[in-house]
Amino acid sequence: MLYFFGVIIWIAQIILDLFVGVGEALNELIEMGLALLLYIYFQLRGVNMNNPAALLRLISNFIGSEMTFEFYPGTLVTIDFTHKVVKAEQNQEKLSSKIVLAVAKINKLAEKAEGETGGGEAPLNVNGTRKPPVIQKPMNQGGVRLPNGGV
Repeated sequence: MLYFFGVIIWIAQIILDLFVGVGEALNELIEMGLALLLYIYFQLRGVNMNNPAALLRLISNFIGSEMTFEFYPGTLVTIDFTHKVVKAEQNQEKLSSKIVLAVAKINKLAEKAEGETGGGEAPLNVNGTRKPPVIQKPMNQGGVRLPNGGV
């Protein structure tokens, strides 16, 4: 929807440029108002427009339009670039939250593994030899298997 709005404004500015005297002055007012509206729109949508990069995007809209006599679609470029920057930031936030969750899961597994080995007890290897495993009572007693499996 925002792209459609940008295309309509760009076409309107080109048409206004055909009227040499009035069109130039009107386009300048449109550019200033449009920059303010885009700033407000993005702020209301939760995009931080108070950083230097975001303000530079808005200012480049004016510079590009002035240098090319309004044939440069500065509004569309500003909208598109801001959209891509916001998407990249959202992807980065998702990735960083996944990394935090993965690290927490690894730490939890490490704590669980430490608890299973006895934590502060002696290691499985003592003086280079492996400790014998703890043998529980066998499932077969006297060559006969117990009905419940020995459990």
